[in-house]
Amino acid sequence: MLRLSKFVLIILLLILIFRNNIFRKIEEYKVEMFFNKDNHYNEISNIVLDIPKINLKKIIYLNKYNSVDYGIELVNGSDMPDIDNGNFIVASHSGNSVISYFNKLDLLSLDDIVKVYYNNKWYKYKIINIYEIESNGFMNVKYNNFSSIYLITCSKKNDNQVIYLGKQL
Repeated sequence: MLRLSKFVLIILLLILIFRNNIFRKIEEYKVEMFFNKDNHYNEISNIVLDIPKINLKKIIYLNKYNSVDYGIELVNGSDMPDIDNGNFIVASHSGNSVISYFNKLDLLSLDDIVKVYYNNKWYKYKIINIYEIESNGFMNVKYNNFSSIYLITCSKKNDNQVIYLGKQL
């Protein structure tokens, strides 16, 4: 009986790994197709988030899938990257789910680069601050004298949210 349980456990683990790899490949294909002008992804969104250090390149959908429950959410009230002194604010889950796109944000450090593709132009940001806030559904956004990006996710250490603030270069 023990031998059968180990076998079933190994099979389930392999299925989970295989499923996550297929899901990741599909997401990579969607980003690749995004930059092909003869595709339907540009009709749904014109934003791609690219964080090279953690090998994340993901389309941000501006339709019904603009939610942390489906991917990376463009937070309501956010400014677009082309707005002077604006705040581009995105959020996603961390953890081990297939939609936990910000799972590796904790590998970012000060001076790391985050890129956003918007309206046929790349915008680059340098991480200038990393801090935690209480996880209550609200965040005070400070309007700076520079264009910024806020990456928001849950802390892996406690019940707080972690904020990664980047300054547009």
